[in-house]
Amino acid sequence: PYTYKDDQWVGYEDPDSLKLKVDHVKEKGYLGSMTWAIDQDDWHNWCGLGANPMMNVIYNGMKDYVVPEATP
Repeated sequence: PYTYKDDQWVGYEDPDSLKLKVDHVKEKGYLGSMTWAIDQDDWHNWCGLGANPMMNVIYNGMKDYVVPEATP
């Protein structure tokens, strides 16, 4: 997702876009995922998606993930 006005734009994450990225990590068999700034998650539930919606997407998407064994 992104927003713009004239020639200025900003990209951001939402739970749907983050789920796509978590799914990509698992599909490609990557070793894991990371987040850069958890302090910007909505821990107050101001957006009405529950506390920490972004971290919940990562946690729920990765909690049962097992890294595939490497093939030679």
